[in-house]
Amino acid sequence: MMYRFRTKARVIISLLIGIVVISIIVINGCKKTTETSSPIIALKGNNPLYLSLNTTYIEPGYLAHDITDGDISAQVTISGVNAININMKGTYLIIYSVTNSAGIISSATRSVFVINNADSLSGNFNVIDTCVTSGVIGFADSVKASSTVNDYLTFYNFAGFNDSISGIFHHLNDTILFTQNQNLGGGKTLISAYGIVVLNDTSINGNIVVKRNIDLFYQFNNGVRIDTCVSHYKR
Repeated sequence: MMYRFRTKARVIISLLIGIVVISIIVINGCKKTTETSSPIIALKGNNPLYLSLNTTYIEPGYLAHDITDGDISAQVTISGVNAININMKGTYLIIYSVTNSAGIISSATRSVFVINNADSLSGNFNVIDTCVTSGVIGFADSVKASSTVNDYLTFYNFAGFNDSISGIFHHLNDTILFTQNQNLGGGKTLISAYGIVVLNDTSINGNIVVKRNIDLFYQFNNGVRIDTCVSHYKR
């Protein structure tokens, strides 16, 4: 009788052990399934991010979350920030990476465009120039924003003289100011000049630079007399 009791006890214990083993396998299987989920990185701020020349890059921030590990933002590594040259126009990429406890890696990318605020004024223009004493002339001019100095512009065929003048774009009030008494060559001197942006629209829209026109008012000395002129720069 005692023998039969011991045999039944062994059977029961074996069954219990089997149930425990199966439970452990099931639990581990469920845990493994959860850990195959990739962590998520969410970028704060703008993406793409536009950065004016000669300014400073400030990290907008980020969040990282994993279904098993929870908040893992502190484990995010960032690469590419040191490659940003705030003194040169260009496109730069910042890579954010994070690894969860299961060894699964996720990444996110932020595009940073270093721009000149005056980029919207760059391009080729058809110009109608009307002067008090010189009359009306038409010519083409090429305007270029600097690649290294923010708001700096050069007009390469100013007044049709085949000489260039440089100005500073004040984007907050859409005006262009020029240094006085710039030499225009051939005995001509720019006494004073300023420009007004005609179309008051957004200069940057996504990755597209919105082109704008200019009215330029100036006086110059042609070696004989002073003339007062207005130039209409149109695309």
